[in-house]
Amino acid sequence: MLTHGILSTVEDSFGGSVSELMSQGGYTQVIGFNYDYARNNMVEAGQKFADFLNSLQTEGGLTQIDLQAHSFGTLVALYAASQTDLAINNMILLGGPLDGTPAADLAGPGLLTLLANYAPDNPYATTTTFKDVLESGMFLDAQTGNPLLKTIRTNAINRHPNTNYIKIFGSKSMWGSIVTEFLFDTAPNDGMVPASESVGDDLPGPTYIVSEEHDKLQSNSDVQQFVGANLISALPPITGDVTGYWTGTINNPNLGIYGCNGGLSYFSISLSEDAGSISGSYGSVSVSGNRSEYALSINADTSFGNRSYSWTWDGGDTLTGSVAYYCWSDDTGALLKEGSGTFTVTR
Repeated sequence: MLTHGILSTVEDSFGGSVSELMSQGGYTQVIGFNYDYARNNMVEAGQKFADFLNSLQTEGGLTQIDLQAHSFGTLVALYAASQTDLAINNMILLGGPLDGTPAADLAGPGLLTLLANYAPDNPYATTTTFKDVLESGMFLDAQTGNPLLKTIRTNAINRHPNTNYIKIFGSKSMWGSIVTEFLFDTAPNDGMVPASESVGDDLPGPTYIVSEEHDKLQSNSDVQQFVGANLISALPPITGDVTGYWTGTINNPNLGIYGCNGGLSYFSISLSEDAGSISGSYGSVSVSGNRSEYALSINADTSFGNRSYSWTWDGGDTLTGSVAYYCWSDDTGALLKEGSGTFTVTR
C-alpha cells in the first residue's frame, strides 16, 4: 500500500519505481491511496486513509499489508495505522517529518512563494496550491514541537507493536544553498526534512540515511535494496485467544493534584474470550468487547461512566494498552481530573 506527500499523488510519487519495489519486496500486488492535502489536515486525511484500510479488511477480506509512505504522507499513514486493526507487517517511512520540520515552522505566504519558484517542474507547486495547503493545516501539522507528532507515533506503536518501522532519510538537499541554509542552517537534510538517526527512534525498526534528495528517495536504488533487505515476513497466524490472567505494570500520569501523582504501579487484568467476544475486569472495573486479529476493542464500565479503549495483543503472552486514570474529591466524590495510564502485562 502506497501513499504520497503533499504536492504529489501516488502515481507521480511512485509510478516510476513500482516494478523495482515489487521485485525487492516480493509483492504480487501494489495499490495506492491519494489524499487531499489541500483540503484536509493530517488527522482528517489519516482518518480517511484508515477508513480505506478498514474497508479493505472488512469488505475485501485483506488480513495484512506492508505500507510505504513518502514525506508528509508518513504522518498521514502513521495516523491511519493508529486507527485500523488491519495487521501491518512493515511500514516504510521515506523522508518523513516525524519530529517536524523547520520548513513548516517558517511556513507563510512568502516562504511558500519562494518554494514554488524553486520547484518549476512540479505542476502542483503553485502559489495557489501552497496557499490551500497552508489553510488546510497539513503543512502546519508538521511544525517542530507539535505534540501530536509524538502522540500519533505512540498510538501507532500501541496498535501495531509487531510492525517493523523502516525509516529512510536523505542528506542531499533538493534546493540551492541559499534556501537550504535559510531552512536548516548547517543541519543535514534532504531539502524538506532533517536527516538524523534519532528522528522517530521510538518506532521499532532500522534507520537508513542516504545521500539523496527528498523527492527522489522513492526511486533511489540503494533505498530500495535497503528496504528489501530489511522487510520482515508476514506475521504468523494467530492461534489461541486472550483468555487468562495478565499481570504487569501501568504508568499513570501526574495530574497535578495532590494525591494524584501517578507513576509506575502493579496492574492486572482478567479476561475471557469466546469466539472473539471478550469479558473480564481490571480491579473493580468490568470490561467487555471484541478482538479482531491483534486488536482488542474494549468498553469499560468505570465509576465515572463508560470508557472505550484499544488494546493490542502480540499474538502470544503480552498485552499493551491504556485505561483511564481518575482523580476525585474525597469529600464529594466528584471527578476532579482524568488522565490515561499506559500498561504492559503478560500472561
